[in-house]
Amino acid sequence: MISQLKPYPARLRAGWQQLLSPFISNVRTRLTTALLFLSALSVPVLKAADDILITDFEGPDFGTWNATGDAFGKAPAGGALDGQMKVEGFAGKGFVNGFHGSDDTTGTLSSPPFKVERRFLNFLIG
Repeated sequence: MISQLKPYPARLRAGWQQLLSPFISNVRTRLTTALLFLSALSVPVLKAADDILITDFEGPDFGTWNATGDAFGKAPAGGALDGQMKVEGFAGKGFVNGFHGSDDTTGTLSSPPFKVERRFLNFLIG
């Protein structure tokens, strides 16, 4: 019969702590990783808002845009103009080309008023 229970000696307790410490740390790391993964799964995926197209210059003229001078011609270009180097990298079939006549022509091309509904505007400029 045991009449008295004695606690483990201090050096034996320290030995067990050293032995179990890596295991406990590894379990803690795995649990933390698993919890982070599960919490990431529960976060709803936010879809970016669709782009708002102001214009694409794909029509037979500049539409509601106002062209003055000779630089832009009467309609979007479909490629390089006479006397101009090769033009590439544009999106779609048409684009605004300020080379009509030569580099010496001048003019403006103004859009109708539009509401800015995003924090930024994207332009494809060559």
